[in-house]
Amino acid sequence: MAKLPCMPQRAATVALVLAAALADAAGAHGVAFYSLVAAVPFGAAASLAAFDALLVRRDDPVVVLQTLLWALCLFLIVAGCAARTPALETGGLPAFARSTLSAALLLLAVKGSLAGWTVARTRLGSGLAPRATRA
Repeated sequence: MAKLPCMPQRAATVALVLAAALADAAGAHGVAFYSLVAAVPFGAAASLAAFDALLVRRDDPVVVLQTLLWALCLFLIVAGCAARTPALETGGLPAFARSTLSAALLLLAVKGSLAGWTVARTRLGSGLAPRATRA
């Protein structure tokens, strides 16, 4: 069975969490709630893909950290949805819901930085390796 790439799930999770933050900033808390609800299955898929990568490469500390960050991000998204549910009728935004969204955004920024650092480290490492030349 072919493995599906997890890049679309990651990108969809990030896009939906960013959309929720923008909707909250605009005062559309209902839209932010539904954006976070839509982010849950994508975040779960990305978390499971990260766990799969962890099972394959257990000795890589970056993979371990990425897996933990995905799990924590998914937890924050679900907790934020749960905190927003009672406030849908009042139109307000609970402080806990705002905090979970901010924390999820911060985790996604850390994950992006970590991924960028990993790619840069890999490319620099491969650029420094001696190359075979043809005679």
